[in-house]
Amino acid sequence: MLARHAGKLVPRERLIRAIWGTDATDKVHDLQVYIARLRHKLNDHGGGNLIRGEGNVGYSLLLAADGAGGIQRPTAVAAGPRPHDEADLSR
Repeated sequence: MLARHAGKLVPRERLIRAIWGTDATDKVHDLQVYIARLRHKLNDHGGGNLIRGEGNVGYSLLLAADGAGGIQRPTAVAAGPRPHDEADLSR
């Protein structure tokens, strides 16, 4: 989901719902562990810190669409991800 919405802030509740199919707030810690493991794996493969946490709001992947349906690592990161509404995430 983060790759599909690269560069955009994905609310943690949306990630929890996508991964575990629930809005349960008890999954917040599980999500944090999941993200930490993903960051570690990306770092091990030269990806650096491509996942940005935005406080208690959500996460964004610091990649940009390449125009051909794929993703590429940006050469520079702008001021940060822009928040978006639920309709934006349904695509």
